[in-house]
Amino acid sequence: MKIAKVESKVLNEALKTKEFFGLDCYLCFFQRTPEGHFISDITEFDGKPTLSIRLSLEDYLFNEGREAEKIWDIAERINGKRTIDLKVLAIAEL
Repeated sequence: MKIAKVESKVLNEALKTKEFFGLDCYLCFFQRTPEGHFISDITEFDGKPTLSIRLSLEDYLFNEGREAEKIWDIAERINGKRTIDLKVLAIAEL
């Protein structure tokens, strides 16, 4: 099993507010480090290694349309474009 430490400035910013209850529900299964990084397992999806947090995020964006629209504004403010950043900082194999 492989796990990854993942950084996301957009998700951290969104989760600081109480506006994103749905996002919190979708991401509550992922442990967080004291610095706010997410711990995600790496799974096979369509024959490719994929972060489970990415799959949860895609599910959230598809199902929580109204709430998810607000996250794009945060992404644009932080990244300069409407993209949610997921940066893998480290990978460990258990």
